[in-house]
Amino acid sequence: MRRILIPVVLAVVLGATSAMADPVVGQPAPALIGTTFAGRPFDLAALRGRVVVLNFWASWCGPCRVEMPELDAFHRRWASKGVVVIGLSTDKPEATPLAQRIADQVSYPMLAAADSAADGFGMPRIIPATVIIDPTGTVRTLYTNEDGLLTADKLAAMVKPYLPRRRDVMVLHGVH
Repeated sequence: MRRILIPVVLAVVLGATSAMADPVVGQPAPALIGTTFAGRPFDLAALRGRVVVLNFWASWCGPCRVEMPELDAFHRRWASKGVVVIGLSTDKPEATPLAQRIADQVSYPMLAAADSAADGFGMPRIIPATVIIDPTGTVRTLYTNEDGLLTADKLAAMVKPYLPRRRDVMVLHGVH
């Protein structure tokens, strides 16, 4: 009886853990800590105060590769407005060299999920998948390939509601 019970308990516990780790709109973003392909430390929590666009991709995923130039253009345009684009490769460890070569082609930071010290997001159900996180660290949008290919215009519409309004920025800096 004990040999049967242990695997059942482990399956329930592990299943509950991965379900709890999935990002839920309206809830705080899970932890994500690792090292970028460029060798820089990364901690999602350090980006509080900014809007974060977290894109899950893989080297073998055609739609992921199609979205990357859009994400790159968006990153270049919106970084000065407090928006950070991060790529999270879902490739297996043996594909990391290829993922790194792909990451070198874009201007936004990327890291490998397999190499992350903490990845509370787990593996997405479908890729590409993009999570929008507001400045308070709350998940606001989950966008997947089922919603169509992601474009810079779609991203802009998703992040604009979470950017500070111009008046808010002036008040924050002591200008009324």
